[in-house]
Amino acid sequence: KNGDASNCASWPPICTYAGMDSLLYMRYMQMADTNNAVVSPVGAVWKYIRQNYPLIELYQSYESHPSLAGSYAAACCFYTCIFRKNPTLITNDCTLPAADAAKIRAAVKTIVFDNLLNWHIGEYDPIADFSFVTSNNNLFTFTNLSGNATSYQWNFGDGDTSTATNPVHTYAMGGNYNVTLIANHCDFSNTISHSVSLITSSNENHSMSNNIQFYPNPVSNQITINLDKVDGIYVVNSIGKACNPSYASNGTSTSIDFSDFATGIYFIIISTNGKLWTQKMIKN
Repeated sequence: KNGDASNCASWPPICTYAGMDSLLYMRYMQMADTNNAVVSPVGAVWKYIRQNYPLIELYQSYESHPSLAGSYAAACCFYTCIFRKNPTLITNDCTLPAADAAKIRAAVKTIVFDNLLNWHIGEYDPIADFSFVTSNNNLFTFTNLSGNATSYQWNFGDGDTSTATNPVHTYAMGGNYNVTLIANHCDFSNTISHSVSLITSSNENHSMSNNIQFYPNPVSNQITINLDKVDGIYVVNSIGKACNPSYASNGTSTSIDFSDFATGIYFIIISTNGKLWTQKMIKN
């Protein structure tokens, strides 16, 4: 509580509480930095309580080990670090006077919860990110750009998955696919998704046949397709980005709303009866 008198002569910096507290803080932070670890700053919380709530006794009568209040402060500190939750929401006072317990929880919130990164809490969490390139239309190479992660889970949106760091994936047919990457580290994970669009190669893909009418082209607001059965409609712009239009079918034809689309070139991909049909169109 007031420095280590028994070792004061051999190591003067620990003769006072301030000197001992300063050295403990420095050593714990050095260990955390060296080992990429987080810190549960019980000492910093105690210091705050001593300065702001001096009537709360944190020590046993012999001034070495913690009192119930000191242990409660340490427990609230570890709780906040581990679960990253606001300690003022804790309802158990652990038989302490309610006012003292509330002050201790408030101290932990100020020192720990409001300053998590000061103690490296969250600094080493995984951050998911990736990019991709395509070749031959349906072959995609994914580059993992995640940080702080040690394992990965990929979902390519077509039922296939992978745990590779930088997977290569081939899609069986054209369309829009939502690719999801989960980056993991210890018990933490982070997820990111990107939409990919592709048009299959010519032997799997077909141009609109003469008996499928597609009008008007160019279009200003709405396109009509005289096709009674449509399994799926995909629209990509000239750089391959999915546009996700709204469409409706009445049993004999299907209409696609382009009223909110920017002017430019688009490709409509229609899936019907196990085949894909593509049509280039211009939006005015």
